[in-house]
Amino acid sequence: MEAPRPTAHPSVPGWLERALKDFRVLMLDQRGTGRSTPVATLKAMSPEEQAGYLACFRADSIVKDAEFIRNELGVERWSVLGQSFGGFCVLHYMSVAPGGLSEAFLTGGLPPVGAIPTRSTAPLMPGRCSAVAATTSATRPTGSGCAGCKPG
Repeated sequence: MEAPRPTAHPSVPGWLERALKDFRVLMLDQRGTGRSTPVATLKAMSPEEQAGYLACFRADSIVKDAEFIRNELGVERWSVLGQSFGGFCVLHYMSVAPGGLSEAFLTGGLPPVGAIPTRSTAPLMPGRCSAVAATTSATRPTGSGCAGCKPG
């Protein structure tokens, strides 16, 4: 999804107005979204060509784009915010180019480190946690499993 433009419109994310008080905000349209070049029609490509083309839209390519932009702007270190798939991009960013980051924010999609699933975070699809339900209490770590799983 493209990054919404910073305007005083109801569709603008709620965090943007607050962020603008402390940050200069650059909203990146990830490859293939928004105002970037759209993903081409894949029908005319072979499976190998499709795989090669779509590899350009992975988190590693998006991080390279962001690092290119940061360097072009002459910014030594910056803060990044990842929402949804952007959260995975931020995690990759922290792994491959931590020197370009002063801080990283993640919203949605990733639970806190060490989080134990609860009813609010448990899988919504029945049978989704069958592997956890199939373990015995002797092999299952204390507190593991979703709220729908019964101790073995």
